[in-house]
Amino acid sequence: MISVNREALKIVGTILDNAERLGVSISKLSNGTTVIDMGQKVPGSWLAGKYFAEITMGGMGEVTFGTFNLDGYMLPSVIVNSANPLIAGWVCQKHAEPIPGSEHQPILTGPAKALLHPPDFSVTYVNYHDDSPYAVAPLQTSYPITDDIALSFARACQINPENLFILVAPSNSLVCAIQVTARPLDNLMHRLQEEGFDIKKTRYAIASAPLPPLANDELEAMGRINDSLLYGGHVVIYVEAKDEEIEQVLEKLPTKACSEYGKPFRQIFEENDCDFHKIDLRVHSTARIQFNNITSGHSFITGEINYDLLKKSFFGNY
Repeated sequence: MISVNREALKIVGTILDNAERLGVSISKLSNGTTVIDMGQKVPGSWLAGKYFAEITMGGMGEVTFGTFNLDGYMLPSVIVNSANPLIAGWVCQKHAEPIPGSEHQPILTGPAKALLHPPDFSVTYVNYHDDSPYAVAPLQTSYPITDDIALSFARACQINPENLFILVAPSNSLVCAIQVTARPLDNLMHRLQEEGFDIKKTRYAIASAPLPPLANDELEAMGRINDSLLYGGHVVIYVEAKDEEIEQVLEKLPTKACSEYGKPFRQIFEENDCDFHKIDLRVHSTARIQFNNITSGHSFITGEINYDLLKKSFFGNY
């Protein structure tokens, strides 16, 4: 079984060897944990964002860039592909439940989640196991990483703190914008599981979403990057299943099926006391989804790109 932490550590090695060129900085805590700042006090870069996003998938996905035309505005787009969306989007990218620790405990996603004890549901659900003595934790946070935070992660992963590598980028950074926009697979995989589709039948995936204009205000930036997924994300998922299995869940999956559809994510977030864990999981969906059923050769499509909401989110004022 491929170790997602070992695969992610290969990418970390590239970052450590090219920190200055990537616009990131490296530091060590007193307990030996390595912290890689990719946007808090440094500018980051496009390549740093690519590496951060690929690390969130445990090295089981690749990120490239394209373009997205929004009413004459040329936006970058983030394109992600994976030959193992089950591991990339479900085991790695799906967020874990909060880990007991310090006051500003960031939400944990990425390969380190596969080492948690007790194991996270997403890991046990697909009977995944990672025996790596190293853990890689990419975190979306503006708070500095303290010894207490690092120690809580190391203990939860049952590793030595000096074997822990934490990457950080706040919502208003380029790197974070890229890594969030690279999460259409994450959104789709958890929605498939919640609606009863056997996610073990997924085989390949490719997805894209527009990268919004950056904003210094963290709440505004966070709202825009999530709107990119909810209203601009497009996934093509390849499965081996019966057509009936796809048809049973198809119309329940896209963002359009959610009762909160049409609201910008910032509004949804504020209506839920700015707590991600209070938001209905069905909100975390993808705008448009295509299935290719390898078994039958048939294709299915659902949802839509909401260009009007994207324009208002990126260029207007609510």
